[in-house]
Amino acid sequence: MNSGNEPDIFNIGGPVERDQWIDFLEPLTNQPWVEKSFKGTLDMLTIDGEVYGQPYNIEGYGLIYNVDMFQKAGINPENIKTLSSLEAAFAKLEDMKDTLGIEDVLSFSIVDTAWWTAAIHAINIPFAKQENPLEFIENLNNMTATMSGNDRFMAFTNLMDLYFKYSYSDLMTVSYDDQVGDFALGKTAVLHQGNWTIGMLDEIDPDLKVAFLPHPLNDDSSWTNGSIPIGVPNYWCVNKKASEDKKDAAKLFLDYMASSERGAKFLVEECSFIPAFSNIKLEPSDQLAASILEYSAKGDTVPWVWMYTPSGFCDIVVKEAIQNYYLGNSDKKAFLEALDKGWTELSSK
Repeated sequence: MNSGNEPDIFNIGGPVERDQWIDFLEPLTNQPWVEKSFKGTLDMLTIDGEVYGQPYNIEGYGLIYNVDMFQKAGINPENIKTLSSLEAAFAKLEDMKDTLGIEDVLSFSIVDTAWWTAAIHAINIPFAKQENPLEFIENLNNMTATMSGNDRFMAFTNLMDLYFKYSYSDLMTVSYDDQVGDFALGKTAVLHQGNWTIGMLDEIDPDLKVAFLPHPLNDDSSWTNGSIPIGVPNYWCVNKKASEDKKDAAKLFLDYMASSERGAKFLVEECSFIPAFSNIKLEPSDQLAASILEYSAKGDTVPWVWMYTPSGFCDIVVKEAIQNYYLGNSDKKAFLEALDKGWTELSSK
């Protein structure tokens, strides 16, 4: 934007970026694809009924498991809907490491090129499992709520303890390639990631059978512990400051992607995307997309809420707090207090 050669189409990630770039966002409310968008996919880029972005696709993440290893270990993934059952599964996999040929149970990371595994995707869980996630966010902003003492966040520390126990011996050295590569090579039985990893997994082992497990926080069925987080990762936006002919061309292109047969094939067959539009009947053929669609069909989903957090919260505050907790530099209480302190400082700017 500062180069003097502004793009006509650019992407933003959610409501915080929406508000930062609002002066550059062309309203797209009257575009044909808007009414074809699945319920909820436009919420983050809508203000007072005005739509400002087209959803890329729908993605999901969770604990990806090696289907063959679970069968060999005699673990039924359908029974893993509580923290206790997840812990029992991890313990059994740990006991059978030699039989299964794995080095560790879980591919997880808190640093390097995969810091966001914990600081964005994992931290989303206690937000998403609040009784009203967006109301909780608003209460944090109004300083009428805290993460300290919140039952979902207290339970989250137990989930982190479980991940730390059954993952690599030194999580401060694990990159994204380590995470995904080790899982694809059969060095681990479970991978904390999303369906965007399917390309790398297929490239390393095209015969690998995979599906998703949920992220349970405790054993309370009212906490949607059998669900996985599903959301829109990014939105295409049109530059409001572009010339009228360029804006018209940009809008035509976005509608072509969402409405034409060629656009549908590109999104689904070439990008392996789960489309965000009801008119696209093609379904991705990959296993992780199929698993996400199964969870969606049953209604076992929770939202992506981290996009509503203050800028700098996940990539600075949460990342540092989780690393300090892992290293033993803080206990559970101090960990949550660090999150509250960081939120207050960022939201008051």
